[in-house]
Amino acid sequence: MKIETVHEGVKALLDEALAVAIGEIGETGMTIPTELEDLIRVSTYEEVGVLSADPGIVLRFKGGATFHLTVSRAR
Repeated sequence: MKIETVHEGVKALLDEALAVAIGEIGETGMTIPTELEDLIRVSTYEEVGVLSADPGIVLRFKGGATFHLTVSRAR
């Protein structure tokens, strides 16, 4: 799995979540992006013991691929 694929999938997921939040689509209209269909676990850095100055999310996929999403504040 390529990092660009995960990037596109996370963006699509957040776009749909925002559309639900602002009432553009109903909750039942939200789907998992195809780029993320093999996602099996979402954990925080803290939950899995990732040492980082910034918080983050760990995405685990079927087949063993793992990706980290770090949340950092822009100046």
